[in-house]
Amino acid sequence: MKNLTLCKNKSPGLLLVVAVTSFCLAGSNHTAFAQDSRPESYGTVATSQEIIAQELELKEKMLEFEKAKLDLQKSEAMDLRKAQLEIDIKKLELMKARRDLMVQETKSQLDMLLEGDVLFDTNSTAIKPGAAPVLRQVAMILSEYPKGKVVVTGYADSSGTSQDNLELSRKRGESVKTYLLDKSQGLISSERVVAQGLGETNPVATNKSSAGRQMNRRVDITVTKSLDN
Repeated sequence: MKNLTLCKNKSPGLLLVVAVTSFCLAGSNHTAFAQDSRPESYGTVATSQEIIAQELELKEKMLEFEKAKLDLQKSEAMDLRKAQLEIDIKKLELMKARRDLMVQETKSQLDMLLEGDVLFDTNSTAIKPGAAPVLRQVAMILSEYPKGKVVVTGYADSSGTSQDNLELSRKRGESVKTYLLDKSQGLISSERVVAQGLGETNPVATNKSSAGRQMNRRVDITVTKSLDN
């Protein structure tokens, strides 16, 4: 009522000024309230340059990924070629070993012949260092028959007594067996290898000539195949 009484004592022009002022103040308060009630922004809008930069960076990463994938594919292809090459090399080595050892093979059995003079010095049972390549070939062939029974048989010529020749051939058979087991790296089990000596029996040539006696000083290796081979 007091405000109304004051307004009645004012002139009409003054009343207009008061009304306009009150309206402006009210509008200002409304605007401030509207601004305060706007939701808070959670991020900024990227510029075109920033988007372009991100696209370029992503393209570089994709190119690097494709290059890495191609390198991996090349590496895998090289591994396959290397594995196939190793298989081909082993096949060729086996072919050479069969030829050098004069392998004779049937459906159930395989025989190899090793010249005694290649393996041993005269009257010796110690294997020569130079015999290593030949015995490696033997081990390679035996590894193809992991379940076969192996018999190593030593022979001698007719020089000396029969008993001495028998003992010499037995010890030479044992030496070959031991060497093969030691160098096989577990590929040949001792349970399936037997060594024996038969002395001057079963000659393959005459003992009347040095060439014949040399052929009779030998070690035969026989593999009886397993049904699983």
